[in-house]
Amino acid sequence: MLFPVNPDTELKAKVTVLLQKNGVTADLPVVLRSVRKYAARKFVDFRAQTKSKLLSEKLDVGAMQLAELARTIFSKFTDAVNLEIIKMTIILRSFCHEKKLLKKLRGREPVSLDFWVELKEHKERIDSDEDPLKWEKLQAREEKRIERYEKL
Repeated sequence: MLFPVNPDTELKAKVTVLLQKNGVTADLPVVLRSVRKYAARKFVDFRAQTKSKLLSEKLDVGAMQLAELARTIFSKFTDAVNLEIIKMTIILRSFCHEKKLLKKLRGREPVSLDFWVELKEHKERIDSDEDPLKWEKLQAREEKRIERYEKL
């Protein structure tokens, strides 16, 4: 979601299916070029808005329940809060907690980290954990962190 995997093959397959399904007879490379440009702009917007919401001075995302945080972050880009979105929300919140980026945990110094590189490393660390109950454990941990955060 925040880090695309094989975007060209997946995107090309989806665009091809949509063109065939709707009976559009356009030059596939031209259509793909336009779709890629649009998708790249939307992807940049998505990441910028995600980071902005997480680091917002107005919103206190640390006090939000996971489902509420998922809706706050992803509502502009998707209607449903599904398992994949909850998992990404858990990753985002745990990253912000561990890096002390949440509003009440933040220090006076500005955030001086490569947000996306470090978030990707954090996500890869979580993904590499082969515990079958990791998502339940992570969710429970974040829910406890939310309770403690609210008491600060």
